[in-house]
Parts: sequence; structure tokens; C-alpha cells
Amino acid sequence: MSNLETFLNRQLAKLLTQHGISADFEQRVRGKQIDVLAKVGGLQVVLEAEAGFHKKASAIKDADARFRQDLATVAFAVCYPDGATEQSLATDVVTQDL
Repeated sequence: MSNLETFLNRQLAKLLTQHGISADFEQRVRGKQIDVLAKVGGLQVVLEAEAGFHKKASAIKDADARFRQDLATVAFAVCYPDGATEQSLATDVVTQDL
């Protein structure tokens, strides 16, 4: 994982926490690296993230794996927009077809 992705994962966890969702980044669970782990109600929500939409397939593969490995109640694939920064992450709006 790149330093940029680690930075963005940290920022995403921070934004979730600021909005009342318990979240942490770069967590190891049963030997697997989870990009962002959030607790919502009784659910364990995993966000597997990549920098850039060209890595969409990788994010989906990782999210699906965490769900199948029983590490998540819910798993999401996240792609950060190209050029995302700490300042832009909270306000970036991107439309991307799946």
C-alpha cells in the first residue's frame, strides 16, 4: 500500500469519527490488513480503499475477501479520486460508474 493510501485511509477514519462513527485505519485482524474498520451499531464495517479509479477491481476484490473471510458484517470498496488531499477528501464529489 502506498503512503498516499495510508494517509487517505487515516483521513477517512478521522472524518468518520468526527461524524460520530467509531473508526480506525490500517487495522490487522486475524492476520489481514483492513484499510478502514468502522463500528456502526453492532456491525463491523470494512472499507477497502485504493487511490485512483483505475484500481477499482482491486478495491472490490479486497472488500469481497474481507466479507468472505468473515472479518466484516458489511464491506465496501472505496476508490479515492485522483489528486485527493486532506483538504479535498471531505468535499470531493465524484460520479463513477461501476
